[in-house]
Amino acid sequence: MPVSDIIQLVFSAISLVITISISIFLFKLEQRQSKRFFQERTEQKLEELDHNAENFLIQNSQEIEYLPLCVFANKLNNTHGHKRNIYNNFNMCSEELQAKILEKQNIKITKLPDQDWLSACTDRLIADIEKHQLGKNLFFDDAKYVQQCFFHFSKENTPNLDRSIFRYQDYYINNETMTPLSICQSHLHLYISKFLTFSHDKNINNNPSNIEFRPPCDYVYKLSAKKDNKIYCYWNALLMRYLSSALRKYNETTRFVNITYSPIIDTKIEYFEDLYYSALYELYLTYGNNLPTTQGEQL
Repeated sequence: MPVSDIIQLVFSAISLVITISISIFLFKLEQRQSKRFFQERTEQKLEELDHNAENFLIQNSQEIEYLPLCVFANKLNNTHGHKRNIYNNFNMCSEELQAKILEKQNIKITKLPDQDWLSACTDRLIADIEKHQLGKNLFFDDAKYVQQCFFHFSKENTPNLDRSIFRYQDYYINNETMTPLSICQSHLHLYISKFLTFSHDKNINNNPSNIEFRPPCDYVYKLSAKKDNKIYCYWNALLMRYLSSALRKYNETTRFVNITYSPIIDTKIEYFEDLYYSALYELYLTYGNNLPTTQGEQL
């Protein structure tokens, strides 16, 4: 082969190597630039998300105590026009922004199952009512009177009633004997706790004075059964709310937390939609864990 051809072949090989090297360099450079752009865009998006979440919290600061209930409003009625602004504002946020808002406020329940968890949780509550002898079951037909709080009265104000009307015989225990004290009055939440304590005490102590408590479900039924439907629904939802809270300590396998106090147990209930969501919140917190096919978030 002539020298000139050999030289030409060498130059061609060198040119090919240079071309390939440049192509590889440009490809890697483009990859680095794309990666840098993606990282910068991701960081910018996260910053925007964080900023928007902070804006939401500031703009809704006067109603922020209702934020845990927004998860229920969004899952159950995300296209409904609510009376309370924070429910509507939360429903208009993207899923990413909702998650960031809840994260910033350390809200534990951020997702609900897709299946009919309400029926399953209500069935568990009904079983507890029978187990603890709490009285008449008022939550038949998937707690229809609790649900009417939303579907019939959602935007209406809750009635201005005295809730500290539950009378009971107080007592003390001395030498395993229950001795009566004065007659006391309390709100429903405390009354349920007192009743559960009494049920325990009477089984392990003497009760010569025949101290008795009216089962809370029977008490609520007698108090509200002859009232109009709005009042009856109101007391039903309160009963679900406070029963679920008080019974939480007895349900290790179904509860999400082991305390009866929850972040919204003392939240002011102004509208029926607040009452409805607060009742479902307490119900789910006590009975929503380990549902048969639940895909919801575990705490």
